[in-house]
Amino acid sequence: MFDVSWKSPLVVAVGLASFAACGGGHHVDTTPVSGGWTADVQGVGGHSLSGFATVTLVGADQTRANLTLSGAQPGTTYDWRLRAGACGDEGAPIQGTFPELETSDAGTASATVTLDQGLDVDGSYTLEVVSDDQVVACGDMHKMF
Repeated sequence: MFDVSWKSPLVVAVGLASFAACGGGHHVDTTPVSGGWTADVQGVGGHSLSGFATVTLVGADQTRANLTLSGAQPGTTYDWRLRAGACGDEGAPIQGTFPELETSDAGTASATVTLDQGLDVDGSYTLEVVSDDQVVACGDMHKMF
């Protein structure tokens, strides 16, 4: 049997420090905040693009959007945007500056933007990929939670 009496104060101190570092026992609410959407993005009009998008609210007055594409021609640049409504609708555009998508040698591209506005959690939205003012891919956003 080992004598651990000299270690007891150290064990207690480390335990208390760990407890305090973890919020001192306060309950942490892990319930998701409403305001998250995803979309499978598919090419339209014969374009072979595909991808995945997520849109999440960041507080009450910001929105973060991320788009990842594949199946594009290497070295191609695309614009992208969010609109109210569904693919094919002429819904109101969500205002903001979306960075261009520049495809890699493998034909993939990814971009993220944080917009200085929130979205209506009960609204419906679509993500469009655009080339030469024509929609080449689209995905209807579906609520995550």
